[in-house]
Amino acid sequence: FTTIGLITMIYGASVALVAKDIKRMIALTSVNHMGYVLLGAFTATVAGVSGAVFQMFSHGLAVGMLFLMSGYIHDHTGTRNVDELKGLRGKMPQTVTLLFLASMAAMAVPGFANFISEYLVIQGALSVSYLFAIAVVAPALTVGYFLWMLRRVAMTPPVGPKNELRLHSILILIAFLVPLLLFGVYPPPLLGSVITPTVGKFFGAR
Repeated sequence: FTTIGLITMIYGASVALVAKDIKRMIALTSVNHMGYVLLGAFTATVAGVSGAVFQMFSHGLAVGMLFLMSGYIHDHTGTRNVDELKGLRGKMPQTVTLLFLASMAAMAVPGFANFISEYLVIQGALSVSYLFAIAVVAPALTVGYFLWMLRRVAMTPPVGPKNELRLHSILILIAFLVPLLLFGVYPPPLLGSVITPTVGKFFGAR
């Protein structure tokens, strides 16, 4: 099952590299992230299983935020095709800023909860076998396709008049973002006090 998890991670990230529909890209990111959960859970180590549980939490927030944003963007632009979203920074600057932050979370950039969860999963996998070092290919691919998307959406010259989201939509997105940053910077209230002690009762010192 650990091998299946590893394959799922790399497969999801690899297919996402050629996806041009932003919603499809996010769906494949979800496949990739669930590979981490599978890999971590079946290492049967405290680090791996704790990382898998924490990954479900952080993944739910990051991908949930991204899915919500893809819907908002489609409603405001009429398309989800990345190539047709060039210049979006000029139309929806606040939305693009939040898209950038959500993408950073999905890429597991340090400072976000996803970084800690993926680090723990890989740590647990390496404690089982150094062959699982190949798992680092998945985050590298994830960074690749998110940067490809952001380059087109956020780093192209602004096009068209502003058509920003309403305040309540922005606040909903921020509600997803805050826990990702909070538990990324200071995870002990959830990871150290709840997840790891509970996992430790089942898996001991492994």
